[in-house]
Amino acid sequence: MTVLLDGITDSDFNVWKHHPVSKLYLKYLGDYRAMLLRELLARWEAGTLILDTEKEIRGRTMTLADLVDLQFASIEKFYSEEENEGTTTQVIPET
Repeated sequence: MTVLLDGITDSDFNVWKHHPVSKLYLKYLGDYRAMLLRELLARWEAGTLILDTEKEIRGRTMTLADLVDLQFASIEKFYSEEENEGTTTQVIPET
């Protein structure tokens, strides 16, 4: 059984991920994450890193990594969990 999320299947998601525009976007996210990590290291080496900045950059880099590595199964799981039932996306079993 294929699960649809607002009419989108796993296959549709994979086509999107491999589209040239999507690939560029995901590359940008990964490169931006790498830049933030370099900035973090530079501040640490210079002795100018403060805890609030470290926490903010860590949160950003973790979020960016999650977005770059996002799989359809993660989206599917999110919308199938009971506490997320109030969202606007519907999980519909394809017949």
